[in-house]
Amino acid sequence: MITSRSPLGQNLATAITAGLNIDIEEEALDWQIDHHEAKLSHDESNMIVSVADSVAPGLLPHRLVLTTDLPVGVGLGGSNAATLAGIMLADQLADLHLSETQIIETALGYEPFPAALHAALHGGMQTYDPRTERLERQAVQALQWVIYTPDQFVEASVPSHYTEQNVNAADYARFTKALAKADDNYLRNHLPLEPLRTQVTPEYFPQAEMVNRAVIQCGGYGCFVAGNGPALVCLAPIRSTRFVELLKHSLSAGQLLVTDVDTTGATIS
Repeated sequence: MITSRSPLGQNLATAITAGLNIDIEEEALDWQIDHHEAKLSHDESNMIVSVADSVAPGLLPHRLVLTTDLPVGVGLGGSNAATLAGIMLADQLADLHLSETQIIETALGYEPFPAALHAALHGGMQTYDPRTERLERQAVQALQWVIYTPDQFVEASVPSHYTEQNVNAADYARFTKALAKADDNYLRNHLPLEPLRTQVTPEYFPQAEMVNRAVIQCGGYGCFVAGNGPALVCLAPIRSTRFVELLKHSLSAGQLLVTDVDTTGATIS
């Protein structure tokens, strides 16, 4: 899940194909979550289980198998995904028959970001206007989406307060339309929408700027910070057929996740 790091907060969100999957296995004496992610717990303290248990107290513990290609703790909406997964797990185990509206209303108690939750649940790119409380799904034309995450970062990569930013709601509306239409001319001249020096901390800026230059040199438009970072979203036109190959050769201090816009959203099987 990609949300914008901007003065608009998380009012623009795009679902990506990277995500998590949960298989419900046998009942157990205690919750057991099998996975290979070092930053996640394996017991009832796992966010997915804690959310599920708060939605439906007294759930019988099960063994769960969690598989994910969504990097944890880098600004790609893992907490939104875990919240929805917990609610949907409770819905299935407790046979609650929650509607989509009820799932969203419940999730807003944990993650108060309607655009991100709707994108995760329904897919696509979602925008939210807090003034009118209007949600709108945007059709997204084909672009190349590549997520860069640094191998090492010591502190928060994004500042707690915005400075030197002059972007307004109209600018973001134009940016959203450009993403939706894959507007080559606009994206080549306006990505990132705000200068990277206003999006990231001075310590992280040299690496972020290096990545942005590499993206442009390899045929892309540029990059912007995902959520609270440090992940950088790198965009390129479809016609740049060697973009990913060239970018992998250019960037050696981080990992690249090649993804796409997920048009379907969350499912339960």
